[in-house]
Amino acid sequence: MRRTLDDDVFMPLYPKSVLENKNSGPYLFFQRQFWSSVKLLGNFLQWYGIFSNKTLQELSIDGLLNRYILMAFQNSEYGDDSIKKAQNVSKYVLNFTSFFKIPF
Repeated sequence: MRRTLDDDVFMPLYPKSVLENKNSGPYLFFQRQFWSSVKLLGNFLQWYGIFSNKTLQELSIDGLLNRYILMAFQNSEYGDDSIKKAQNVSKYVLNFTSFFKIPF
């Protein structure tokens, strides 16, 4: 899992002006990378009960959510698309807050 996080996840840093054109290659790549990261977050959290909570928190929350997914939110425009993204991410995170002991 650590190797996947280090080698396979990449969230490009583009200026917002590059991401304004929703048909451009950089925008589409950015979106694919975001949704791949969200799917990977869900897959990581499925390992609950097999790996220690500390390891899962380190990989899923610290490594994936904080490093890649939140950065993608910062580069996203406000609107329906951002709401859909936030709902999908929160769907995973809220299901597992009890074992992470995250105060919400």
